[in-house]
Amino acid sequence: MGELEDRQQLPTGNWVKVTVNLSGTVGILYVDGTAVGSNPNLQLAPFRLGHTKQHWLGRSQCAADSCFNGAIDDFRIDYGALAAAEIAGL
Repeated sequence: MGELEDRQQLPTGNWVKVTVNLSGTVGILYVDGTAVGSNPNLQLAPFRLGHTKQHWLGRSQCAADSCFNGAIDDFRIDYGALAAAEIAGL
């Protein structure tokens, strides 16, 4: 498991659970409960964003970026990191 540099595509045609867990400055990306990448230098926890004017999921603020072409069934931001066992049980 390395840094989140490789852009891997998610499987198509089925639901996938994607989780980003942040503890301190270490972010770990999970796909279906399995850690697939990490970044040891994340600086901003999502809960610290506060009130924002642009509430988008699957869309960038940059018009040149492509949009997410799929469906989102559930989205949440927790206050604090989850343990790997908790993520596997989601």
